[in-house]
Amino acid sequence: MKKQNNIFAYAKQTFSLILAILFCTACTDETYQDENQVEEGIPVEVDFQFNTSEMQKVNTRLSDAGEFQVNDLYLFIFNSQGEKKQGSHYYNSDALTGFGHTNGDQSSPTKGTITGIQTTSGKSYIYGIANVEGNELDKKGELKAKLDRVNSVNELKAIFTTLNNDGNINRETPRLLMSGTFESADNTITNEAKAEGTCYIPVRGGAINGTLRLCRLDSHIQFKINLGDKIEKFELTSWQVYNIPTSSYLIAHTDNYPETTYSNSGEQNSGITIDNNVYSFGFYMQENLKEAITQDREGNVLSKYTDREKEYKNENGGNTGEYRHVEENATYVEIKAKMNITNASNPDGIRTADVKYIIHLGGGANDIENFKSKRNKKYTYNVTINDVESIIVEVQGGEDEEGANPGVEGDVVDAKTIVYSLDAHYNCINLGFTYEEIKELSFIIQSPFADDAIYSETGKLPGTEKDAGDYKWIKLQRTTDAQTLAKYREKGTTPIYLYDLKKDMESRGADLGYNQKKTYYYTIFIDEYYYDTPPTDKAAKKWTDKSHYWKYFVNKENRKLLLFLSPQYSADKESSYSEAKYMFTQRSIQTYYSTTDLNDDGNALGMEHVNETGAPSWKLTSSNRPYGDQDSNTFGHDTYGSWSVDNGFYNTYSYIKNSTWDSYITYTADAKGYTYTMKDIAAIAECLSRNRDENGNGTIDMDEVKWYLPASAQLMSMFLGAKSLPSPLFDDSSITSGVTGDDTRYHYITSDGLKIWSEEGCSFSGFLGGTEGNTNFYSPQQLRCVRNLGLTNANADQKAKTVSPAYTKSNNNFRMSYMTPQNIRPGKVEAELERHDNFSDTNRPYKAFQMANSFVDQREGSGVVWKSIFDIDTYHNSKCKNYTEGGYKWRAPNQRELMIMFLNDKTNVIHSYDYDYYSGGYKYTDRSFSRTHWRFGDTDINKKRHFGIDGEVLFLDSYNSSYKMTIRCVRDID
Repeated sequence: MKKQNNIFAYAKQTFSLILAILFCTACTDETYQDENQVEEGIPVEVDFQFNTSEMQKVNTRLSDAGEFQVNDLYLFIFNSQGEKKQGSHYYNSDALTGFGHTNGDQSSPTKGTITGIQTTSGKSYIYGIANVEGNELDKKGELKAKLDRVNSVNELKAIFTTLNNDGNINRETPRLLMSGTFESADNTITNEAKAEGTCYIPVRGGAINGTLRLCRLDSHIQFKINLGDKIEKFELTSWQVYNIPTSSYLIAHTDNYPETTYSNSGEQNSGITIDNNVYSFGFYMQENLKEAITQDREGNVLSKYTDREKEYKNENGGNTGEYRHVEENATYVEIKAKMNITNASNPDGIRTADVKYIIHLGGGANDIENFKSKRNKKYTYNVTINDVESIIVEVQGGEDEEGANPGVEGDVVDAKTIVYSLDAHYNCINLGFTYEEIKELSFIIQSPFADDAIYSETGKLPGTEKDAGDYKWIKLQRTTDAQTLAKYREKGTTPIYLYDLKKDMESRGADLGYNQKKTYYYTIFIDEYYYDTPPTDKAAKKWTDKSHYWKYFVNKENRKLLLFLSPQYSADKESSYSEAKYMFTQRSIQTYYSTTDLNDDGNALGMEHVNETGAPSWKLTSSNRPYGDQDSNTFGHDTYGSWSVDNGFYNTYSYIKNSTWDSYITYTADAKGYTYTMKDIAAIAECLSRNRDENGNGTIDMDEVKWYLPASAQLMSMFLGAKSLPSPLFDDSSITSGVTGDDTRYHYITSDGLKIWSEEGCSFSGFLGGTEGNTNFYSPQQLRCVRNLGLTNANADQKAKTVSPAYTKSNNNFRMSYMTPQNIRPGKVEAELERHDNFSDTNRPYKAFQMANSFVDQREGSGVVWKSIFDIDTYHNSKCKNYTEGGYKWRAPNQRELMIMFLNDKTNVIHSYDYDYYSGGYKYTDRSFSRTHWRFGDTDINKKRHFGIDGEVLFLDSYNSSYKMTIRCVRDID
């Protein structure tokens, strides 16, 4: 791996407040008075003109306008003794608006003027703090009070900020905290004096030539990963930031705030964009000013870029986590990826690699002693991955060999023939073997829960005790040819394990001389990635919660089978290199439920990664729908039949119970996936292909239905947890354009006859294909199967037995108690959220939020447009700004918060029902909308469409259309 570092400083420190102090009789060409000519303490009146300078454009978490937004300003003026004097004042957003202040962006920077400032003449020190309230570096909300108590420059310089939540690398509100000093343009003033904000305010006539420069306390770091020509497939699986400073000085110092602590971001797999095969992600953090250690304790000198990532070793040659050439707690980024690479040594094969890159922030190849990340800077790290040779060199040579990179770790496998990538459910694949191959059989089974199971018939490899390996998820059954899949159990036969393959072939006469080149076929059965008991004694020691084993094996690394290979390991055991004829790699069950904090029932919902059965068809007829059901559940509730909106197992089993496996599957390999081929059936039964006739009786028993088609509420909730799912319903990182309205390529069918519009997130509706046999274009073209975790199938045919939500509600408080942290906004905000799209990280709930008791009532005739209640001023506030319940600050909800309120109870977000004389019944009137807009469509942010409620479904509005809308305000709570 080659890493380059490009550092882009904000132009002119990115934000400037231009100070022009004028008297009524002053003229611009008048000479300036020097220090001896200025009499101190004379009352004067001055005006402040301010604007923002342009900044170099890169992708960031906040919008371009958000990084330029100034919501308030605290101006400090100190006298020559450093004591606060007249003229110091806090200007809130209303005051700035009163001065004609408008926020801008890159093309039209923020500008405005503050007039009528009463102060005194003489030598002064001028400081400014912007975005004092509502920023995300004020954990206890005390910054304004601290600034009110400031009486001297030294007191101001002693103030420090604290990140609102440890590990927070996002900024969700357009309120980046800024600070700065006046910088005189007078060349007679020394640079040291300028840095202290020195300013001479004249007694009469004249102008101060200088600028109050405000700098963001955060820096923004962006990584761009470029792929070389050899890489055929690449997946950036996660990234994580380590050693994030929690505190920094408000006014810039030359070193870190000494009492700061450090935290980690947690593993991230969201916020990734893919553009022209370049993978990008970015984050914010406060400054970290760590120094290099040019010579380590063992006398090794920092002389080249790869030395930056070297660690001290323990007595076994493994890494200790202590880096040789930088002070403790320097910030670094860990990047994990999976890739397939052209294998130069074998053109017919493919090289697969699971890799991990460690990159310390600071300088690049030309600045190896720089480990600092300074405030108010934009850093771009260009990482180029051409191959994994650095891993192989480390394995085959050593860390000190030329070209080795200790910051790169991972496992590399060369497969000479084919790689089978399998989903988390049951799989079956046919393979043919000759005895000549099997008589020297060797394999490795890799699992996150056991040491590698290494086996060799010839004894040439260092073997592993059979019971120490996790091997029972791979079984084999004899079959007749390459196309016919065996039944898992038939006529009393029992599948065999790989250890018994050679013996089984010998029992078929394969070892006889004339048969040794003959191909014998087997169906390899891969179990679902699910364990009812710990697979090894090693796992049993760690899996201590015997009631909830599922939490130990979901969201884990792939488990693998490698046939016919010769492995090598690096000295530090961090990397391995192998060569195989076949490789099977199976993904674990993905879930957005927490594995540390379980709900009261101890259950969760898991999902597969891909759709292997093609476009579904509803296809239900009056003879096979549950009793009393209608054509489809068009309105998203149970009124029109017996479908459940939140129990897909109930729906699926109601349809297939009392049926046989032969009614739905044929025993031939499915070209679309490694499962049985499904017959032409209704979508609600498609997930049977992910299951198995485990006892061989031919009947679909209830406990054999592990995977099923989810109901609408279950599938909608997958959007709630999409930020942590490796394979969400809609991959917003790679699908960046070409999405239009009604694009059924991204619509998912549900077992209650609805469809989820995944390109919109959680919008849902009925569809024209919902009636019998209709295959209209508007029918959804996707499906995903799900599995209950920690919920047995006993009595599962009861509608009420379903997986509990990942959130809780008490009174009006919603808590994300049981969700993975990637799906929770890490920073608590006390202001309106930044304008954002449905796939933005801002479109997440905080760990808890409160729903207002009342709606913001907005019933004006037949309706209003979104902007009239959601974007009412220059700061893009909603009418929640004026909502005063409890004396707290309220804001408009984002889309996911709206969805949570809706799923809990639709009346949470539907204001009222009025009697409709035409239909003779009650219909909804005012309904809630969110602050979130659609990522696609018009590129002008002022012409975006927004998400809300239509009837009793979640939907996307039409731009500038009128609706009877309202807001159910929310606020973050701890």
